[in-house]
Amino acid sequence: MSTQPPCQPDREAAPPARWQRSAAAELASILRDHGHLPAIDWTITSPGAALRGHVSGLAPPARVLEAFQTWQAALALDQDYSRTTAGIATTWLRAAAIRNHLRVTLTATIFENHHKPDR
Repeated sequence: MSTQPPCQPDREAAPPARWQRSAAAELASILRDHGHLPAIDWTITSPGAALRGHVSGLAPPARVLEAFQTWQAALALDQDYSRTTAGIATTWLRAAAIRNHLRVTLTATIFENHHKPDR
């Protein structure tokens, strides 16, 4: 009997390669079902028992927040973290949920002082 919490995979019961394949299949499913959403970075975390999506903070702040909220709603993720640092006007967001026995986490970094580069 496993002593792992229900939100954590039992790594003793399955080899890491199996968790990576499972995470890759879940990511493929997410991308197939939500191909109309903004493109974001995705990572299968080591040893593959979780997925992490990240919205790039290099876009204008409103676009970063909109992309984060759109993905959060589409994947039914609960926002579990938001922190703003006034000195550098930066906000970090994180939302997560368990999907098909995998932890899916979405993060974003919003730089409030974002400006358009000179051209």
